[in-house]
Amino acid sequence: NEEFLDICKEELSHCFEELSHCFPKSDLKVQYSLSYCQGDGLNVYGTLNLKDVLYNLSITPLTSFKPEDSFTEKEKRTLCCYAKECGWEITLPQNYRYAYCMVDRIDLAEEWEYILTEITPPFKNLNKKLMKRFQQYIVDLFTKFCAELEAAGYQFFYSIDDESMENVCKTNEWEFLEDGTLFK
Repeated sequence: NEEFLDICKEELSHCFEELSHCFPKSDLKVQYSLSYCQGDGLNVYGTLNLKDVLYNLSITPLTSFKPEDSFTEKEKRTLCCYAKECGWEITLPQNYRYAYCMVDRIDLAEEWEYILTEITPPFKNLNKKLMKRFQQYIVDLFTKFCAELEAAGYQFFYSIDDESMENVCKTNEWEFLEDGTLFK
């Protein structure tokens, strides 16, 4: 139905606008499958510019994720220094077989450690714990973001109000017992 497709496009455009607003320097895309099947879910993938994360720690797309206190100013400066050497962009993986969130497959800490010890002039006192915390922060941020968008998607596609359900039951001549069991 054309009207339903328009509603879906409008709802999805809000999701993409929120993604663009929270990560303006990044090139992120969303893939999803919400049919209640194995492998279903929602995944954000593409190029994440770490400036969007480091400089906007207080801006979060999530209602349940408050990152303001995640890193001290000194830690943010250290991470910026590492990012200047290693590159500001990382790739969030696309899921080619399914649509569930795959952000936990990033290996930012390991990559940075290799670059900062083997390729560039070695850094003294490399803070490996901080790099791992930053990687985990990104994983947590996008895992929760994907979960919230996925839940909103299921709510949008599969929720039904009482009036609509009543109409479905009348149309199909369904009747129920007091305990909710379908009466045959």
